[in-house]
Amino acid sequence: MRWLIDDSFLPSYLRLTVEGKPTVDDYVAAWQAVIEHPSWKPGTRVLVDAKKREQLGSDAPRIVEAMARFFSDHSADFGSVCVASITRPEQGYLYSRQFEYSIKLRGAYITLNNFPDEASAVEWLEQLTDMNDDGGLAP
Repeated sequence: MRWLIDDSFLPSYLRLTVEGKPTVDDYVAAWQAVIEHPSWKPGTRVLVDAKKREQLGSDAPRIVEAMARFFSDHSADFGSVCVASITRPEQGYLYSRQFEYSIKLRGAYITLNNFPDEASAVEWLEQLTDMNDDGGLAP
């Protein structure tokens, strides 16, 4: 799997584009690079563009487990993070929910929403930008 980080959309969100065949090691490396990125701070919103990623296939359970463990192990680095994922419907909304629940069971917090198109994902992330920490609209 190939991945690229783009911080040109900050402060609204950091963009992570993933393409090709996904592996556990590639996903861990990509998210490690995200939290090590100079623009990263806990709670930064992330747009994951996975439109060109191949299906998770039989490795899906291993990827979900490894990523849940990674997010849990790095919960202080992530903070309360919101991730918008652009995926094709056949890419597995089921695995996204399993990932989110697995993280929460480990005491970490992530809100992960799947979107069929970039416009919807960006709209959601930008609405979050207008919210303050207690859930109210920013002045």
